[in-house]
Amino acid sequence: MTRTNQSENDSDIEPEKPQQQSLKRRTILSGLIATVGVSSFASAQQTTTQEQGTTTTQDGGGGNQQSLVQAAEQGAQQGVDSVEDSLSEDEQQAIVEGATQGAVQGAVNQNVNVNVVQNAAFGAAQGAAQGTVNQNANVNVLQNAAFGAAQGAINQNANVNVVQNAASGGAQGAVQGAIANQNANVNVVQNAALGAAQGCAQAGVTNQNVNVNVLQNAALGAAQGAVNQNANVNIVQNAASSAAQGAVQGAATNQNVNINVIQNAAFGAAQGGVQAGAANQNVNINVLQNAVSGAAQGALQINQNVNINVIQNAALGAAQGAIQGAVNQNVNINVILNAAVGAAQGAVQAGAVNQNVNINVILNAALGAAQGAVNQNVNINVILNAASGAAQGAIVGAVNQNVNINVVLNAAQGAALGALRAGAINQNVNINVILNAALGAAQGCVQSGAVNQNVNINVILNAALGAAEGAINAAAGAPDVSPQEVQAAALGGATGAVEFASVNQNVNINVIQNAAADGAQQGVQAATTGASLEEIQQAAEQESQVNGTQQPDEETQEPTAEPEPTPEPTPEPTPEPTPEPEPTAAPEPTAEPEPTAAPEPTPAPDNSSA
Repeated sequence: MTRTNQSENDSDIEPEKPQQQSLKRRTILSGLIATVGVSSFASAQQTTTQEQGTTTTQDGGGGNQQSLVQAAEQGAQQGVDSVEDSLSEDEQQAIVEGATQGAVQGAVNQNVNVNVVQNAAFGAAQGAAQGTVNQNANVNVLQNAAFGAAQGAINQNANVNVVQNAASGGAQGAVQGAIANQNANVNVVQNAALGAAQGCAQAGVTNQNVNVNVLQNAALGAAQGAVNQNANVNIVQNAASSAAQGAVQGAATNQNVNINVIQNAAFGAAQGGVQAGAANQNVNINVLQNAVSGAAQGALQINQNVNINVIQNAALGAAQGAIQGAVNQNVNINVILNAAVGAAQGAVQAGAVNQNVNINVILNAALGAAQGAVNQNVNINVILNAASGAAQGAIVGAVNQNVNINVVLNAAQGAALGALRAGAINQNVNINVILNAALGAAQGCVQSGAVNQNVNINVILNAALGAAEGAINAAAGAPDVSPQEVQAAALGGATGAVEFASVNQNVNINVIQNAAADGAQQGVQAATTGASLEEIQQAAEQESQVNGTQQPDEETQEPTAEPEPTPEPTPEPTPEPTPEPEPTAAPEPTAEPEPTAAPEPTPAPDNSSA
């Protein structure tokens, strides 16, 4: 992209160029100011309040129309000027127009100070300009990204530093997301920027001790991840907002987390949310918000040296899974949030320990665990730990294995389902038992499924379900059995059931499920006699293989109803993870300026570029 309209031979007139550009821009913006001012503030009522003997006039929130627009324009111009790389005149004009319009629009019906407006415009313009450096971004993208970010960042309760950084990150992320998705509609770009900036500004008010770098990178990742051509703009905006808020909340809990991790957690959560929202267009917005927020939070709760691709894919899978799990269910949003938190947390924890595992495994383990953990009738602590254990187990089972990702997904889903079933019945069972039962069941199914690749994924799901459920049910009657012993029992039960199914391919899945449950129960029984972990696993594995040979009408345990297994899923392709990004330094906020005298607005030209 050509960044300047002057040739090297025109160096003798170079000093006049900034004045000419400024004059042209100011002429255009003067009309824009009149247009925005009239449309935005036509309904604003002037009120006079008396406080401690001082009379204050409020018009459109905190200042009169002209001073707000002037502050927005000034901030937008400063934001563009703060980026050292030269921009073309058209790019500068589009960014300044968008940031000015957005900041003024955001001030409608809010009692905001002119400094808030100026800093919102500054941050949005700066972020949009930074996003297009060395890139080929369309001017409409730049204008809409700046508009959305400035509008979303306006928050009358937020510090100007919060406002500025929320706007900057939102605009930059939206521009970068649009560059990566060249077919993205400008409405999508605008709403991604708006949601991300809005979410970060709100989170900055709630978490006032969070560093502004956290806010900026959370907004950047959220906006970038939310740009999706196939998603409704309402889904885009809410996914971006919730991803940003979740990432900030997670960073507030774990304050030593790296800003690259924050950015990628927000990116993955937002991307997972919009992908699931695009596939399920009727998804409830509350479900979407909590799934996305929970995924971002959960991905940041493990303070380890974790690869950012692990973070991103754990959040992506957890958000997708929680949303898909809620389809056709009337589920409380706390259930959704905790399923996503647990799945992301478990996936990151296992990914931190097993750093060579494929990111597709990470994504599908989190997805399956979250999807399986969505259950209205279960305590949220059970949900969180079942999801976490299922995700961990599926990933641990895939280490050093050539395993199909559908096996990973269904093992995680089945383990979470089984843990929830047993947890709903045995409400006094320790949550560590829940976690370890799900972990062992998923691990056993993935390990055995990698060896026995002719096994149907319904077998995997039901073996994991039965093993987790059987281990917890048995542990409820044996309180002295440790969580590690429960894990070994579940692992053995799942392994034996899958191995049996590999040899007996036409066996009913109820038989598989009950064989796994019987095996896990036998393993727990062995633990009560002082057996070692290896002996527990062997006892469970042998029992599940023996019980699998029985016909359904000879089983000692009444078969549970066949669950609704997931069809052979087509896992989401691995997103192209963002390279380890250069963290953006916190921009120096503009000083709180004294508003200058309001200019006389000139008649508005037709502004069709917004």
